[in-house]
Amino acid sequence: QRYSTITTDAINIYYQLGVAYQLNRYLDIGLVLQNVRMGIDQTFKISADPFESEAAEMDVLVRTRVHDWFAPSWILSATVHPFEWLDIAVSVSPPAIIEAPGTMELTFSETLRVLSRDDIQVHDNEIVMRFRVPAVARFGISYRGPRFDIELAATYEG
Repeated sequence: QRYSTITTDAINIYYQLGVAYQLNRYLDIGLVLQNVRMGIDQTFKISADPFESEAAEMDVLVRTRVHDWFAPSWILSATVHPFEWLDIAVSVSPPAIIEAPGTMELTFSETLRVLSRDDIQVHDNEIVMRFRVPAVARFGISYRGPRFDIELAATYEG
């Protein structure tokens, strides 16, 4: 399959600052403020063949480079301690909206240039990729015994 990704470099970093507070012996709450940083540099080929023959000499090389330095989000959590040996915790985080500005470069094959009589023009290569990092909900229950701990945890992203 010729129209797959050629190269992909991606970065996804979460910078976080969190605080927790023990309301009483039975309940802790926490808040994390976070910034999502995301960048993508990807190269792939697409077909521009008007005859739909998928001839390789009709390919266009596409390179996109985008980066979003600031996409704020947060995490809210609570932990209940009904007994000294049992913890039950939940946390939620809303979706983060990424709006990554960047560029798209198109490289046309010599065949496409000849067929178009050198009339292929790209006027603006600036793009903005918009996508959503999903909301996350977590649940965990932990037994703390005298010699070992057992934890059951689940994560939902949607």
